[in-house]
Amino acid sequence: MWTDYLDTITKAYSNTASYLWKVVTTPFPENSINGFYFLILISLVIWGLEIVIPWRKKQAVFRKDFWLDGFYMFFNFYIFNLLIFAALSSVSEKFLIDILSPFGYTGKPFIDFSGMPWGWELLV
Repeated sequence: MWTDYLDTITKAYSNTASYLWKVVTTPFPENSINGFYFLILISLVIWGLEIVIPWRKKQAVFRKDFWLDGFYMFFNFYIFNLLIFAALSSVSEKFLIDILSPFGYTGKPFIDFSGMPWGWELLV
């Protein structure tokens, strides 16, 4: 039983790390937008606008906590997902399925909203 959880953690880290590596090494994926580089681009655009049209007069280009904000931007989107969330969510899912399987739960959604029009799905 514990080896199943260890295997789940290993697979979660491996899948997330390979996904992150693919995102970083493929700046222009075919028929898609790379969120990693889009985040960098949009951040540079917003920073440029802050320099050209500052919200506060005499606002410094590199204000206090500028680099900390940059770190958190990548931490929240990528590093947290790699270090904590991938394994935690996979193990939590497996644990809940293991606990609820004696009651007939198979891990599938209780209600399938995929057949609804996208506007209703968004609202729900």
